[in-house]
Amino acid sequence: MTTSGRGAACAIARDSSHVYVVRSSDAVANGGETLANAVRVVANTSAESYSSGDKIIVARGGVVSSLLAERREPTLVTLDARGHLKIGDILIASAVTSFALHMSPADGCAVTTANASAAVMAPPKTAVDEGEPTTRVAYVTRAHQLFVAEVDDVIANGARARTHAVVAEDDAHIGNWLSERSAADGARMGELTFDDLHLRMRRAMRPDAAKTDADATKRHVEDGARIVACAPGSTSVVLQMPRGNLETVAPKALVLPAVACALRAGRYADAYALAAKQRVDLNLIVDYGWPNFIDAAEAFVRDVNSADAIMELLEALDDVDVTAKGGIYEELARLYPPRVTTPTDAGDDDCSTTQSKTDKVCVAIRRAIEAHDAGGRWELAALTSYAAGDAPDLSAALRRVAVLREIELAHATQNTLNVDTRRGARDESVNAAVALKHLLFLVGGPTLYAAALGTYDLSLAYLVAQHAHMDPGEYVPELQHLQSMREHERRAEVAKRLRRVDEAITEYLLDGDVERAGELAKDHKLFPHALAEAARLNLKDARTALLLKHADALSVAMRFDDAAVARLAAGDVSGALDEYRSATSWRQAMTLAARLNVDPKAMRDIAEELCESLVMTDPLSAARVASTHLKDVDRAVDCFILAKAWRDATSCAYADNRGDLMQTTIAPAAAGAAEEHIETFKENKARSEKYVARLKDLRRRRREASSLGAADWSALGGRPKSGQYDGGDGDDFDDGASDAPSLASDMSAYTDRTGLTSVASGTSSAASTVGGRKSKKKKDKKGKKNRSGLRAGSPTEERDLAMHVLSLAPMAKTLEEVGELLELLVLLGHEGDARTLQRVASEAVDAHDASKIDAQTSLDELMAIAKDKGEKLDAFTPTDAGAGGVEWKWTALKSIKKTVQSTVVKG
Repeated sequence: MTTSGRGAACAIARDSSHVYVVRSSDAVANGGETLANAVRVVANTSAESYSSGDKIIVARGGVVSSLLAERREPTLVTLDARGHLKIGDILIASAVTSFALHMSPADGCAVTTANASAAVMAPPKTAVDEGEPTTRVAYVTRAHQLFVAEVDDVIANGARARTHAVVAEDDAHIGNWLSERSAADGARMGELTFDDLHLRMRRAMRPDAAKTDADATKRHVEDGARIVACAPGSTSVVLQMPRGNLETVAPKALVLPAVACALRAGRYADAYALAAKQRVDLNLIVDYGWPNFIDAAEAFVRDVNSADAIMELLEALDDVDVTAKGGIYEELARLYPPRVTTPTDAGDDDCSTTQSKTDKVCVAIRRAIEAHDAGGRWELAALTSYAAGDAPDLSAALRRVAVLREIELAHATQNTLNVDTRRGARDESVNAAVALKHLLFLVGGPTLYAAALGTYDLSLAYLVAQHAHMDPGEYVPELQHLQSMREHERRAEVAKRLRRVDEAITEYLLDGDVERAGELAKDHKLFPHALAEAARLNLKDARTALLLKHADALSVAMRFDDAAVARLAAGDVSGALDEYRSATSWRQAMTLAARLNVDPKAMRDIAEELCESLVMTDPLSAARVASTHLKDVDRAVDCFILAKAWRDATSCAYADNRGDLMQTTIAPAAAGAAEEHIETFKENKARSEKYVARLKDLRRRRREASSLGAADWSALGGRPKSGQYDGGDGDDFDDGASDAPSLASDMSAYTDRTGLTSVASGTSSAASTVGGRKSKKKKDKKGKKNRSGLRAGSPTEERDLAMHVLSLAPMAKTLEEVGELLELLVLLGHEGDARTLQRVASEAVDAHDASKIDAQTSLDELMAIAKDKGEKLDAFTPTDAGAGGVEWKWTALKSIKKTVQSTVVKG
């Protein structure tokens, strides 16, 4: 904005072919109000020859966008006496004291030449791409804050409320990872460690307002400061202070777009120089357009051409994307979206997709440094790339240091007499000592010492300890002790110290120390790895010893079958037999006993032991051992009866011509089992009918409450809170609690006998609870759990009761046992009893099927309510025993008289 000799104020647009003028006297006469009388002068004419013309309504400092297609005149930025700053008729801010326009060059990048104004004012050769910086308005408010607004963004979005990044601790690259620690303790912090001097230096470089505001669009200024001008094409704003002096500041809102445009144009040196000078988080260089940087790493290194700059970037790396949502430069990515391209080497092994961003950048920069083929401080940059990643490879860095040391020793040997004594002669190459000190500066002494031990080079570890100023009384005896060991023993001890247990096991095996390898494998549960390593190294004796140690560990853990297999693999058949006997695996035990040619007496002793052990946990297996190996028919029949295997019991009795057992043993047991089944099924039928009645009552009450508008009726079913049902006066739910005694009676209706089961399911596997005291305790605990979860009158009673009903499905094994029992009763001449049992069982099953329908109805309604309220539906997952499809009824025993709930069985 300039003033002509006739007092006309001239506003020059980005395209210099348009000039807008207004008489200063008009502005003064209007009290500094909006310059509505501004007019456009014909292209390339002077402000002196303007005449009245079209009144400017809206305009901008560039080509009018599609939003202003109806009016092609650029926008005029105005500030009235009340401090209202507008672009056309759009209010930008209030309480503004001064402003200035900032215009970027044709390519959007910050100019670096002396003829800056000419470069800015020159018309662009091509149209400005979307996302390139254009015209901005910088203004200062009475709150002493300097703001920068994008003209394009204001026109496109009007008075849109801007969303700024969350206030961060610091928006400079020194603030994201720096912490109050030093290199001396060797602690990691952001993968880098610094001494106190380094901390104080970097703290002094922080912007004053960095900790209080990370919003790049504003900046605190001195009280009373006013904007004088914005240098065209630069990142500077000139401020006049109350004392009269002029100061230049570089707001982040001007710096960041310039950095972004330099990156897009491939001007990496300019981007880095501007970011470093203005203390921009250097992660922006990597994150802007990620993963473009991976492909451009070589060009970046070549363009920047400074090892110190590369190290500074590597030290600043952080996996957090500063341009992502929530990042400190999120707004920059929105206003100037980067052009993202897929790196051509994205599939390279060195830049695996499983690596973090930091590791990928370190690998890419290291490859670029190696391609740069430069020595000196570039070697330090390469070492930094090893130490700066999320998974630092300090061993590789130390190997590079070892190579430097070997080269130095070789040169010292060859050139002992060729010493350059010229005054001022300097060798700019980096020696091993400098490289080592650099690594110590980055990661600290203890960390680097441990990494040096990991290379198994004791001389290198000694060198690290010396340069780290560690206590010789600690590291010298340790290194001497390691030096006195055998090679593989030393490597194993080092690996063990560094917690590389798998490597330690391998080294112990190579050293022949199977005992210590086995102990490590046992302590860390790495026997599979130890066995695989022994097989890979072709150490048969060591593998056998490891198998036996593994078997011992499995036996202690009560995994006898696994221990037996391990002993079989080691060739210890006798030991495997003992393991199978401990596991009561009778088939495998008897097989191995026969394979070992055990004498008949010992075979019988083994069978006797197994039978006694199995009778309490697996009576069916005990019966087979007794009948097959002990030839004890009486015991076998007793065990078959205990297992409810009625067919096997009768078959065993008649197979040995012991038909007398049918009347003396089998018939009484069958009669008792039938009587118990009848009682159980009657109880289950009555319980199912009671549940159906209760569910219908709960469902009715819930529907009534819903129709009355009770807002707090639980979506899971149940009664409302006290005093809130039907406009109550504070009394509890009227009869929910009164029903509790009746529901809890009759053998605790909600909890006792939770399924249509028989007294004992003896044909089950070892998990059966028949006769087992420990299992009975578990059953009691389960009952207590159920009692605590299902209570009459609870808010979730309807849901819990419906779920409980669905879980009471008759067990398939129980119905199979009943089917065998019915067959046996008919065989024994008790057809009437068999018919009664089948009828009672059928009625119980039908009653459960009817209760399932009611339960599912309640669950469907409750799930619909919960879904409407957005509640989780996990609590509505039913459990069903899945007894459907089990054939257990006999056609000949069908009831002639059919009730409503009876099931028709077709023959």
